[in-house]
Amino acid sequence: MSQNNHFTLHTHNWKMEPILSLADHFHYLKVEEGQQKRLSEYQLDDAEELTEFNRIVRDDKITRIEMHMALEGAVNINTFTSCMYMSVYHGESDPTNFKLNPFEKPNPEIHLPNTAIVPPIFKQMIATNWDEVDNHLIDDLFIAKNQNVLERVHYFLIGDAMTTFIDKMLEDCSHNILDVKIYAGLDLNKFPNKETISFTPVLGFKLPKETINSYRASGSANCLRGEVLLEYSMPCPPTCYPRSRN
Repeated sequence: MSQNNHFTLHTHNWKMEPILSLADHFHYLKVEEGQQKRLSEYQLDDAEELTEFNRIVRDDKITRIEMHMALEGAVNINTFTSCMYMSVYHGESDPTNFKLNPFEKPNPEIHLPNTAIVPPIFKQMIATNWDEVDNHLIDDLFIAKNQNVLERVHYFLIGDAMTTFIDKMLEDCSHNILDVKIYAGLDLNKFPNKETISFTPVLGFKLPKETINSYRASGSANCLRGEVLLEYSMPCPPTCYPRSRN
């Protein structure tokens, strides 16, 4: 099956899954320990896809980035079944979809790198919130109430100002991006408001140079050693809708 067919199938699975089953896709049972494990990170672990992303960075202008929720199949207690896709719009072609697979952290500690894009303490907070939220509340994190309709988020859109920053930052990188990750997060400030989506993904690019020049894009932002973390995104729906409806 082609990359685009996988993208279509897996994102369709997410849209069609019963709401009360969503939480099960972010957990699996560690049989040897008799304990449940929660998914908190996704990684672009296909070397060919990472090479293709770096080619896009070198050759084209990135105009839009979407982080899509997706499910690989039915709930399986022995493995994570949640995945995510990064859709990158560039040049005149259709978007290129990159699959990010579940990544198991080597230890339960949260160590997100510093960045000046948003305060580091906020990154720490939303990651910890996600790790600690009760299982029975997870389904609600992806749903917003619009009058009498429950709207499920399909993807998270990186805004124009941040996309411009990403494009400028990567344009000046003298080496390839080493890794791409999406971190699961929960903004408790949004959780009490049933009209908002409180799940908050964080997109991270790992860069090889110790320090890269600082830029300004809608405020101060630095390209630092390790990862650059990008949080400013809009849930679609309810904040925005697919491009065909915009």
